Amino acid sequence: MRLFFFLIAFSLFLSPFYAQAQKKNDVKYNAEGYMQKVGRGKDGYIKLMKNVRFDIKKKNTVITGDSAFYYEKRGYMQVFGRVVVKEGDSTTIRGRKLDYDLDKRSAQFRQNVVYTSGKSMTLTTDFLDYDFATKNANYFNGGKVNDKTTTLTSQRGVINTENNTVVFTGDVVLVSPDFTLKAEKLSYNTKTKIAITTTPTEIVNKDGVVTMAEKGGTFNTGADQTTLSDATIETETYIIKAEKIQFDDAKKLYTAKGKVVLNGKEDDVTIYGDEAKFTKDGGLSKVYGNPMMKKLMGNDTLYLTADTLASFDSDNKAERYLLAFKRVRIFSKDFSGISDSLAYMFSDSSMYFFTDPVLWSDNSQIEADSIRIQLAYNKIDKMHLSVNSFIVSEDTIHNFNQIKGRKMLAQFVDGNMDKLYVYGNGESIYFALENEVQLVGMNKILCSDMTIRMRNNKVENITFYKNPDAVFIPPHELQEPDRRLPGFNWRIQEKPTRMQVLKNFDPSNSPKEKKDTRIQLN
Repeated sequence: MRLFFFLIAFSLFLSPFYAQAQKKNDVKYNAEGYMQKVGRGKDGYIKLMKNVRFDIKKKNTVITGDSAFYYEKRGYMQVFGRVVVKEGDSTTIRGRKLDYDLDKRSAQFRQNVVYTSGKSMTLTTDFLDYDFATKNANYFNGGKVNDKTTTLTSQRGVINTENNTVVFTGDVVLVSPDFTLKAEKLSYNTKTKIAITTTPTEIVNKDGVVTMAEKGGTFNTGADQTTLSDATIETETYIIKAEKIQFDDAKKLYTAKGKVVLNGKEDDVTIYGDEAKFTKDGGLSKVYGNPMMKKLMGNDTLYLTADTLASFDSDNKAERYLLAFKRVRIFSKDFSGISDSLAYMFSDSSMYFFTDPVLWSDNSQIEADSIRIQLAYNKIDKMHLSVNSFIVSEDTIHNFNQIKGRKMLAQFVDGNMDKLYVYGNGESIYFALENEVQLVGMNKILCSDMTIRMRNNKVENITFYKNPDAVFIPPHELQEPDRRLPGFNWRIQEKPTRMQVLKNFDPSNSPKEKKDTRIQLN
């Protein structure tokens, strides 16, 4: 961050231009025009005209100007015009007027003041006071500090070389090639190389990324580390909020802690957690500590929790995706489910469930080695089941209708299953009921492929392909083994509820209506 280099350079800018008060006989003076004594006693002074010069012995300090009044007995001088104060080869102060009290060791520079220390740092202001006893330099009513590439402006500034601090207050704006920082107060310790803002702070980098810290931040320039409090980072595609955000520029790693919220602007997706880590260049974000993803789906909301959520960001939407690891749980009005891991693709709103996935939709249980859900207009459009596909639904008298196959494709309309296609090794058990309360018998069919049409989440008809083998078993002939297809496992006790999914979610994490809190410095 350019702020680091600016503040390190500023530490070379704080040497006082005088080290101590000067005795009367340490001052030599002359003028090219004339010198005239005016008055007597302590109120008497020497009037110097045209290219005046004061040499303060032993301190290698020279003061020049167009004219001056020197109160020799009082140890006080006033210098006017093109005032220049030089101490050695490193410090130069220019202005239109100088009042310098040698006994009190204080100086006041006024109008068009330019304070240069070293070869690159310059302070310009109209009001600069320097107290040699306390070694404090103060500017007020506006000032600007700049090096070759960076500019800092503020209403007031206090430089204390004795305790190695500088404090800028009032409309502080730091502009560099990489970013612009705004705050009401910024302090810097030249010894520890640490800068601190304690007021709302805004940082806008050259890529347009905006970072807001409501309670300010700490900038460790020596270690290239930044810590921001109550911070918000906003890019073109997402917003990140946390109680604390830490930047490690050397490692290119950012860490957010406390009520972390990642809000995707384009995808209606929000991720919550206790802690998150981000890579600066790779676009990787990992969220830990009760992480949860919330996605708006029309009038419904999909909630997803896991041990860890990892988001991969990219300018190319086709390359953006989210991964969930270990103990994945999802819940919405239309469906809920569990799996060991999950991948969500932002490009087409597809969800991939891996390692023992189980989904429940209405009264149906859906299993396969892997499941892919496609969303369209924020609703389930299609569901792909691959390898060992198995669907179970419970009827009104607690029989289990079952469909099994190698692969399946389910099509949905308005969140309800409309058609189901079974491809390879198709098997089906369907219980026929009269008036939904009286068992008529059980149909068992074996065939290669089949199509099931649904209405109101119930089987309306089934079409069988490639040499179907069907049998109807009346109730009195049914044996328990006949009621189950191989691999049947009713796992309703594992179906997650909304309360279970949200049990660790803190509602105060949920972002409020967005307000523009950016700092306006006029």
